[in-house]
Amino acid sequence: MPKTNQITNINAAALTTLDAEIRAAIAPIAEKYGVEFRRGRGVYGGANGSLKIEISTIGDDGKAITQEAEDYKRYASWHEMDPTALGREFSVGIYRYTIVGLKPKSPKYPVIGRRISDGKEYKFTPSVVKRGMVAV
Repeated sequence: MPKTNQITNINAAALTTLDAEIRAAIAPIAEKYGVEFRRGRGVYGGANGSLKIEISTIGDDGKAITQEAEDYKRYASWHEMDPTALGREFSVGIYRYTIVGLKPKSPKYPVIGRRISDGKEYKFTPSVVKRGMVAV
C-alpha cells in the first residue's frame, strides 16, 4: 500500500521537494566538519534520478571556497582579467553583480556573477564584466 507522501515519479518537482529535506538532514554534518554542502545538478526521469552534492571548505572570511572561485584565481589572467578581482562588484544594465568564479571549460561565458538583489548566478563574457567594473 503506497504512503500518502510517496513519490512515484522522479521529476523537477520531486527533486525540489526532496532538496529541502536533504539540506536539513546534512546541515548537522556540515556544522560538525566546518564545510558547506551545495546541491549541484540533478538528473531525473521516470522512477530514477540523481543529485550532485558539492562540498566546499570555509575560508577565513566565513565564505565557502568553491571550485569556481579557485578557478577564477587560477585562470582569470587567461581572459585578461585581474585574478584578485574575485568578490568585486560590476554592473550590467540596472543590476549589480559580484564576481564569484570562473568556468575554464566555458570559453564564451566563463565568468560567474551573483546578482546582488536576489543571489541568482549568471554567466558573463569577460568583456561585459570588465565594462561593468568601470561603471561601478
